[in-house]
Amino acid sequence: MTDALATVLAEETGASPDDQLPRLVAGQIGWFHSLVYAEIGRRIVAGGKPDAIAEAVLQLLGLVEELLSEQALGYAVRGR
Repeated sequence: MTDALATVLAEETGASPDDQLPRLVAGQIGWFHSLVYAEIGRRIVAGGKPDAIAEAVLQLLGLVEELLSEQALGYAVRGR
């Protein structure tokens, strides 16, 4: 998944073949994708209710957003 995403990001941004940024951004997205699904699974197994799980995951994503740089958050954003 991460390699495929890196390829799409490189294509969408017109990155040169030696540009590592698409791969790095795809890796970050893959990391928090995995983190979110693991958190959901952990909370389901623990008997969490859907609303509580959703709230916890939103808080987790808020923390992830705080860790990411503006460069990562604004990478490959399409115009509206």
